[in-house]
Amino acid sequence: MGTSTMGSDLHSDKQDKLLKLQARKKELEQMLSSKNEELYKLCVQEVQLTGVMPP
Repeated sequence: MGTSTMGSDLHSDKQDKLLKLQARKKELEQMLSSKNEELYKLCVQEVQLTGVMPP
């Protein structure tokens, strides 16, 4: 009887960790998207200032 409780606790812990990791992944992906957008805007400004597209 104790084994099934322990097994469900392990499953619950793994599920909690998975949910936390998925949330962290989503957060990091949003940050990356924001930084990519910022970089794009900077590249556009550089082209406007210099007339040369950055590599």
